[in-house]
Amino acid sequence: MVGSINPVVVVPVHEAKTDELSETSLRHLTRYLGNYRLVLAKPQRLDWSVPGLDDEVFPNESFGTLLRYNQFQLLPEFYERFSQHSHILIYHLDALVFRDELTQWCETDYDYIGASWYPDLIRQYTGNPWPFAPVGCGNGGFSLRRVSAFLRHLKTRKSTLRHAGDRLLEGNFDAASRLWRYRKHLTPSDYEEHGMLNEDVYWGVFAPLIDSSFRVATPEVGNRFSFEYDPNFLLKISGGHMPFGCHAWYRFEDARQFWTPHLLAADDPVTSGMTRPARG
Repeated sequence: MVGSINPVVVVPVHEAKTDELSETSLRHLTRYLGNYRLVLAKPQRLDWSVPGLDDEVFPNESFGTLLRYNQFQLLPEFYERFSQHSHILIYHLDALVFRDELTQWCETDYDYIGASWYPDLIRQYTGNPWPFAPVGCGNGGFSLRRVSAFLRHLKTRKSTLRHAGDRLLEGNFDAASRLWRYRKHLTPSDYEEHGMLNEDVYWGVFAPLIDSSFRVATPEVGNRFSFEYDPNFLLKISGGHMPFGCHAWYRFEDARQFWTPHLLAADDPVTSGMTRPARG
């Protein structure tokens, strides 16, 4: 078991990312977190690498569609690949990091940290409802995961119905009700017919309902860690405190306008010539 803080930053990709926006995300990664081990997690078929990042190759079927990726992030095999590390920072190539606070975040008691989810903001930005929790925490695109806690959870998990029954016997009627309601979206054999919840919804909302010892950060902590939807609003309710990082920085126009003044220039003297991906 890992006894000290030893994080790894994992960048999952299913195809080559050679556009300027992805290169900006890589520039921030190597500039601020370049002293940690950086890994490109990719399928076997992808002949593409990034200077400064180690390649970790996984089966092709682990990538390619959102469903495959979500399933992959719920398999112990993914986390076992990094079992020599204490934590994984998932860093999608629409994320940014603004300073090195990684060790400090790893020293917290939380098993999972990501940007907070506010139902009204999600509906406003995506048009989709958010029925899973009044307020949630745990967007996966820029998220910190304690490897030992994730492996313990995945290796001891029982059927969703068993966990719902356990919560009912404990008198936790809210947890039992939510697990029962979403049981078909949490059961691999039902994914094809009923659909699968995104893996970050599983970790941020349902993992602590299944196992109360699995510790997810509060929304207030999530706001210090990362922003996603409506960064202007999040900055205001966070007392003007800029987060450690963010996700989906260019996906929405207001987010792009908010983050643009904080972007490293392409000719940044520290990262110039370091982050341009190698073409396979």
